[in-house]
Amino acid sequence: MLKNISDKDISKRQTLEIIKEKLKEEKELHLRKTFSEDSFDKPEWSKYLAYQLGYIAALEKLDKFVPDPVSVND
Repeated sequence: MLKNISDKDISKRQTLEIIKEKLKEEKELHLRKTFSEDSFDKPEWSKYLAYQLGYIAALEKLDKFVPDPVSVND
């Protein structure tokens, strides 16, 4: 995602905003995948669910670790 930005002199705040947005998108994607109708038809659904919930928990932990862009001075 950062590779697509043409201006290489972006601020810390902008970088953190991009990271936070990507984390949010990933969490939403995995939540949708986890609870989609197709996922319930998987033969190893319990393992799939455990993996997805672990992945979402890791994203949540990372999201809490990354500072809030509003609180960062450029």
